[in-house]
Amino acid sequence: TAQDGAPAEVFRIDSSGRLLAGTTSSSTNTRAIIQGRSDNAATTGTLHIQRGAANPGSNSGLGKIIFADNASAEGAYIWAQAAGQWASNDYPTYLTLATTADNASSPTERLRITSAGNLKVPDNAKIEFGGAQTGAGDLSIYHDTTDSKIVTSTGDMWLQSTADDVIVRAA
Repeated sequence: TAQDGAPAEVFRIDSSGRLLAGTTSSSTNTRAIIQGRSDNAATTGTLHIQRGAANPGSNSGLGKIIFADNASAEGAYIWAQAAGQWASNDYPTYLTLATTADNASSPTERLRITSAGNLKVPDNAKIEFGGAQTGAGDLSIYHDTTDSKIVTSTGDMWLQSTADDVIVRAA
């Protein structure tokens, strides 16, 4: 209801089964549309996922987005977790991205963004640069349980320090 007690629309489920918040219509093929905020319909749409208790402890889940089929078989997820005990103005958090490998039945952590902003990948995972659509990355950085490697499949590899003008080149 509005402030004067009269009925006011806050969300709508349209004839296509879409949940509409902040708008009365949409032509997109999705189930939920969030447009604007409750205090300003013309600004950024915001989805707020929050834990049901205050000051979570280390590794407590804060919110999770799961990608699955209609039988609830999980293919991937994005999960925010407390990186330590939360307190007033101290909210350390890390974000985990997990995917399910071929011939596997549950997601495995593939990437973590730490509360310090560092990117972490599991042992034996490769970071490949280039070829995101083709799968043919031309630069890989990885550790294979014995050695740490930087491998290029195209051209020369250069390591250069602009501070001292020291250049290491392998042809």
